[in-house]
Amino acid sequence: MKQFSECLYLFLLLIACGGSKSEATKGDIHRNVDSLLYAIDSTFIREVKDPEPEQPKTIDESFTDFIYNFSTDERLQRSRISFPLPSYTFEKKDTIQKADWVFDPMLSAKEVYTEIYSSNDSIEAEEDMNSTSAQVEWIYLHERTVKRYYFERINGKWKLEAIDYGALAPQDTTAAQEDFYEFYQHFTADSTFQSQRVKEPLNYITADPDNEFEILQTTLEPGQWFAFKPDCPADVLTNIVHSNAPSINESDHLILSLKGFGNGFNNLLYFERREGIWKLVQFEDACD
Repeated sequence: MKQFSECLYLFLLLIACGGSKSEATKGDIHRNVDSLLYAIDSTFIREVKDPEPEQPKTIDESFTDFIYNFSTDERLQRSRISFPLPSYTFEKKDTIQKADWVFDPMLSAKEVYTEIYSSNDSIEAEEDMNSTSAQVEWIYLHERTVKRYYFERINGKWKLEAIDYGALAPQDTTAAQEDFYEFYQHFTADSTFQSQRVKEPLNYITADPDNEFEILQTTLEPGQWFAFKPDCPADVLTNIVHSNAPSINESDHLILSLKGFGNGFNNLLYFERREGIWKLVQFEDACD
């Protein structure tokens, strides 16, 4: 506004002095002043149109809150990356400069993203306010590769510190134990195999249709699973690894959470490995 006032004053001054000028000179003055006014006015409009975003006070309290904003706000994302950003591809190091960074929608790019837990306790870890590090993983099942984003909370603020792309290590290294990733890929691709690996009857938890504040625990009889089952990602899984959560490696109890990005959708699939093979033992519809 100060720039605009100064420009207006200059404009009036030039008009006042223009009485003794020739018509040609007056035209030049008016054209120059118009150009100056347009330039200053455009700058003022851009400043009003493009203000700095206000960040929610709770953005860094939990990683869940932070990653939602990081995945949707381009300017916030750029401000929360440690440039030059180390980037590894099969252990070959490179760096990404700030000028070369392209906005990454991350979890917001998927209608449904997944998280993998090894116990109910690890589900609570995502809300832990004391967590200081976390990883976001993209697991490519067919290629047997994984892309990891490494985040650290530094001086109370979450920042992306590195990206790594490499081979996907097996969930279990014991030959006698079925690897979860191999099992899951087969489970989603083959309906016959899937029906063989669903416990009968299957434990089912959902909201009571007669009282939304009550939980209904029941079972699904053989064949009913296919009428209730959610769409499960077949090629790519995502995962958020919290620093204080138990590892899923070597675990015989895994929970696959299917989450809608910001829309309250949440289904939980509980898998158990018994006598070396994985089975789905419980399905929970936890949608808000």
